This record gives sequence, C-alpha cells and structure tokens, in this order.
Amino acid sequence: MEVVAPKDNNPVVPRHSGFGIASFISAMVSLLLFLLAVIIGGIVNNRTPGGMDVTTPAAAFLGVIVLLAIVLALVGAGLGITGLVAKNRKKVFAMLGLVFNLVFLLVIVVLMVFGLSRLGA
Repeated sequence: MEVVAPKDNNPVVPRHSGFGIASFISAMVSLLLFLLAVIIGGIVNNRTPGGMDVTTPAAAFLGVIVLLAIVLALVGAGLGITGLVAKNRKKVFAMLGLVFNLVFLLVIVVLMVFGLSRLGA
C-alpha cells in the first residue's frame, strides 16, 4: 500500500481579527460622525444671525452626535485591544483601529480643553 501525502503543504494563514475589523470600522464611523457634526454646526452657525446659541435644539443635537462619536471611539478602542490579544489572528486592523480611536479621543480632549480655556477668557 502506498501512502499519499497531502498535495497542499501550505501553512494555514491566520485570518483578520473580527474585533480588529470592528475597531477599525468604529474609528471610521466616529470620525465621520464628528466631521458631520462640525460641518452641520458650521452651516447652522453661518446661517443664524449672530451665530448659533448654545441653548438651541440644534446645538443639543450636535452635542449628542459628538457624544455618540466619543462613546463609539471608546468602544472601538476596547475592541482594538481585544483584537490585539486574540490568538492566531492578524493584528493589522486591530492596531489601526486602536490607534485611530485613541488619536480621535486625544483630539477631542485637546479641542475640549481649548474650548473650555476660551470660555474663561
């Protein structure tokens, strides 16, 4: 009897981490939400005589969009960390998602500190 070796001796290539892909997508969505809020805020501010008042429903709506983007970025950072520690998975999207989410959160914090410092001036 003859023993036949398997024809494909290719090693199994690890797949991308699902958590990493979700982290990357959440980074892109949170960035788009934030940009959408900035664009809408600019349009409303320019079309309102004297600028947009912070007590209007439009300002509250924009604040909710920004908060949603922040929460999504925090969740995305957690997913990125989870994707980085996953065994036998590619880490590219997990690393990209984690970096993009953390950079986004850092930019938000810097903008909030700048905005709060302008409030006191």
